[in-house]
Amino acid sequence: MNAYLPRQIACVPNTKSIWYGRNESDLVVVTKKQEVAEIEIKVSHSDYLADFKKKAKHKALKAGNCIPSKFSYCCQENLIQVSELPPYAGLIWIVDGKPVIKRRASKLHTRSCSLKVFHAILRSACWKYL
Repeated sequence: MNAYLPRQIACVPNTKSIWYGRNESDLVVVTKKQEVAEIEIKVSHSDYLADFKKKAKHKALKAGNCIPSKFSYCCQENLIQVSELPPYAGLIWIVDGKPVIKRRASKLHTRSCSLKVFHAILRSACWKYL
């Protein structure tokens, strides 16, 4: 994922989301510029479609009323097409074990990640693996 989000200071897998209620984020990245990106990993097309049942999440992403400043889906090649994506989402395909950016995530807002949020992300990761 380095090609997609260079210069990260934290990359946290499978962590309880602190911004959408009881959901879990597949991958949360915090960059040196204090931007937060969320990457949602999908293993099937039905898994992708089911993600849109999380109405509060997608409403917040669409409005930019969320902590992540970027949001992308990641899947195997051809599982999700760019034409299916909401306008705020990026798309990363995994091809031969390497990430290929099909569409860069648009910037949802310009707010930086506060130290309080950064600590909450790290705390969530710690509790997950204790």
